[in-house]
Amino acid sequence: MAHATLTGCLPSTCVSQATPRVRGLQSGIFLPQVTEGSLAPPRGCSLTSRARVHELRGSMAKTCASRIRRTHNFAVQCMSESGEGSASEGYTKGASEAASFMVDCYVRDNMVVGVGASGPAARAAIKYLAEQIEKGYLKGVRTVPMSLTAASELAFHGIPITSLEDHPEVDFAFDYVDEVDEMDGLLPFIKGRPASPVQPNISKEREVIDASKMFVAMTDEDGVSSNLGGTLPVMVDGDYWEDTAEELDDIYIGFASIWRRPDVGSAAVPHGGDNPYLSDKNENILDIRFEGPIVSASESYERAAEWIEEVPGVHAHGLYLSKAYAVIVVGLDEYRTLSPFRVAAETSTTVDSE
Repeated sequence: MAHATLTGCLPSTCVSQATPRVRGLQSGIFLPQVTEGSLAPPRGCSLTSRARVHELRGSMAKTCASRIRRTHNFAVQCMSESGEGSASEGYTKGASEAASFMVDCYVRDNMVVGVGASGPAARAAIKYLAEQIEKGYLKGVRTVPMSLTAASELAFHGIPITSLEDHPEVDFAFDYVDEVDEMDGLLPFIKGRPASPVQPNISKEREVIDASKMFVAMTDEDGVSSNLGGTLPVMVDGDYWEDTAEELDDIYIGFASIWRRPDVGSAAVPHGGDNPYLSDKNENILDIRFEGPIVSASESYERAAEWIEEVPGVHAHGLYLSKAYAVIVVGLDEYRTLSPFRVAAETSTTVDSE
């Protein structure tokens, strides 16, 4: 029986593209043979990344293996090449498998879990989480919703809800993101673009993700790029939005335009029309619409974040740096994972070969 090989710094039992995949899982799961060398942080990894690598030698691999043993059907779907199994009702096979993979590998008993519901796989994960709690496979799990939509989904499925006020530290969080740069070793991403069915609460999403020890992003194949660009949402003080918009426009003049979002949908005019979106905290959403890559207008993602955060009236924005512990890319019938360690390792190998 073949053992999966380690393609990144995540346990291979939690990496859908591990090859060769384990076949015929009649009796338990087979963990990869992990050596010191295979877990050595690649050149260029940050200290945070190095700490994560060492952390993976401990409880994460054991927990993932234990959860997969307990859920045999998931083990077959995660590691088998047969492709057997059907999607949960209302979701594609890729979304359902990605959802169960993520919950089984990352959620443990007594965790506080940050939950978003921005995409189908995230909503499928809520459903699967509820099933695991109901069956007794997960105990003591409490959730912090990132939006009213997520809160409604959690309440509908009977999953316990708490708040950042009661639990300021979140063990694990997940949600869909709009775009991720797979060529950057730290997998920066943008979140908060979709304007339907309701406008996102960018400030709340930022609070939960920043409070999380570990955040796993989910996205579609269309959301994977080599350079972040397009629309970057910014949450601003509604009383002074014009001053804030003017300053952002000065920063990115010639590279981007600034549009205020309406209450529903996307802006047809720069000022957001007669009914601009206004949050319960008197916040507007400004979209910075870049004409090209963000790095072309800002020198780097870090510089872009700094410039935006320094503007008076800005409460939060949708550009996240060094926050993705992993990214799950969801296809119609399958999914794959991106790890910041694997991407950094491949980049290092390319540089060394030159």
